[in-house]
Amino acid sequence: MNATRPSPTFPARATGGRGARLLRVTRSVLLSVVALVAVSTLSNAALGAFEKANTDPYGDRVRITGGQVNVSVSGDGERTVVLLGGYGTPSPVLDFAPLVDELDDTYTVVVVERFGYGYSDLEVTGRTVENVSAELHETLARAGVTRQPRSPWSSGIAGTRWSGPYRIVMTRPPWSGP
Repeated sequence: MNATRPSPTFPARATGGRGARLLRVTRSVLLSVVALVAVSTLSNAALGAFEKANTDPYGDRVRITGGQVNVSVSGDGERTVVLLGGYGTPSPVLDFAPLVDELDDTYTVVVVERFGYGYSDLEVTGRTVENVSAELHETLARAGVTRQPRSPWSSGIAGTRWSGPYRIVMTRPPWSGP
């Protein structure tokens, strides 16, 4: 008895309609975003380590309360100009280098990289006006800036309260003329 058996048929895969398709698309998009963030984070860490290992330090690191601050002092002029980087300036010493080259023939130019900028330590205290001002005064004193800076100049929102032994006597940069 050779009976022919019918071949089994399997039901078509249920797609579940629009809801299942939306779920698959959402899952694919989320996995793509997670993968992109992971690759970006790992690349940033690797390139940051490579850059740090291959960049020569510049300026002098000055120890103050709370950490070390990078300071560059150029020129030997009678008047002292203090340059502070603004928000988003990753390295004030490098950013201000062309300006410092122009000014250091006439002035003593001090560029301070506050906590979190350039080769200075990451911030270790709250970023209040009082803390930033105290750190700036201590940095200048420990860096050996003996001449009173009479022309502090800040780009952007980097301005701090200049109190104590330092005072502002100009509202325009000293190199802009009368």
